Amino acid sequence: MDESKQLVTRSRHALACLPHNGSTNGFGQQGTANARAAGTLASRYSHIVIKEPSTAEPKRAKRKRITAEQLKELTAVFENTDTPTHDIREALSKSLGMTNREVQVWFQNRRAKYNRQRLEQQRQLRTNAAIMFTAGM
Repeated sequence: MDESKQLVTRSRHALACLPHNGSTNGFGQQGTANARAAGTLASRYSHIVIKEPSTAEPKRAKRKRITAEQLKELTAVFENTDTPTHDIREALSKSLGMTNREVQVWFQNRRAKYNRQRLEQQRQLRTNAAIMFTAGM
């Protein structure tokens, strides 16, 4: 929250906590000095509008699915390089009808998938080696 909204929130809170109609503030003192100070703050920042959070969720764009042709070409490029340069991504995006960002995200996701599969294979090999070792004893 930026500073101006914090001040307005504080001044509204101060106004809500002040005694009204000349009543005391709990210590037997009148709350007029505090009321004047809070009123000054409230009037100083009265031009600031505080928006209440909306209950409706913002609409997200529909998820784009890639076609078989796009997948084939992206996979072929991935086999050559898993991190294409900006120029390669730009050429791919133009030839496939995708944005540069969509191509970039596809490569990020494909690298993550490749690393996940590689780690799983390593775990399997270690498990198999442990089984073979204990069985051979």
